[in-house]
Amino acid sequence: MALNPALRRQVISLYKELIHLGKEWPQGFDFFRSRLHSAFMKKSHLEDEEAIKKGIAQAEYIKKEVEAL
Repeated sequence: MALNPALRRQVISLYKELIHLGKEWPQGFDFFRSRLHSAFMKKSHLEDEEAIKKGIAQAEYIKKEVEAL
């Protein structure tokens, strides 16, 4: 089953936004990037649209938390 192209774009966009926000991370960018990459890879097997949308919502929440720092 192929991933919905709109969801794929949304996930990639979110990843890029988080990478950009991580440049100011207190423990360093490399620490942030490796943690972010592994978090996204843990969910890379998802094919169910509802599960992907839940993952996107979780990433949006984390993005807001990182912006607040």
